[in-house]
Amino acid sequence: MNSKKYNIFVICLTLTLVLSQFLFVPNSVRAEESLVLSVNDNFITSENKASIYWNTNLEASCGIDYSTSQDVSQGIGTNGSIIQVGLSTNDGKFHYVVNLNNLQPNTNYYYQVNCNVSGDSTTYQSDVKILPTELRESDITISNTTGRSVTFTWQTDKVTKGKIIYYPADNSMDQNRVEESGFVNGHSITLNNLFSDRKYLYQIISLDQEGAGVTTSWSNMLSFTVVNADR
Repeated sequence: MNSKKYNIFVICLTLTLVLSQFLFVPNSVRAEESLVLSVNDNFITSENKASIYWNTNLEASCGIDYSTSQDVSQGIGTNGSIIQVGLSTNDGKFHYVVNLNNLQPNTNYYYQVNCNVSGDSTTYQSDVKILPTELRESDITISNTTGRSVTFTWQTDKVTKGKIIYYPADNSMDQNRVEESGFVNGHSITLNNLFSDRKYLYQIISLDQEGAGVTTSWSNMLSFTVVNADR
């Protein structure tokens, strides 16, 4: 073998050894580097039930820890009711849902998703998140409905910032939002420049002071109508 061919052989061998360190990574290491756990949504399905959705980019075995305290490790763990929605969806991700039952009404619950991948001893965890409570229509007081404005008042157990999303019932594209300036227990928001004798849909959302914009309570989409003041 002449020196030129020998040098080419050495270069090719070196490149092969270098590339093999990246291409032939053990499954456990590859999973540790690439698992992505994303909590998509959560909502109250009835007075004492809730659903939580999340996805991973690798097929995983997952569970939920939840509690009325932010220290969810001292709470309740569940693995039996985890449902995987198909092996993989069109987005290439694995989607999961869990249904939590026997929750206490009007109580804030915190939860954390924990997942493991086959061949990887690492437990991947989401951030601790809060499950919002439902704000009932009976908990909301509507006043000053004559003219072109309406005032909403309600109470929350925790100090939160209130926000109202509203729009005309016949035009969902004309959506508006009004948000309180601070965090309080007693909430009051007035909507102005409304049209008389027109039906509006609205939803009230309370944002947690500790969670940087995390929803702690919400109402269903409700309605109101402003009465013409001249009548």
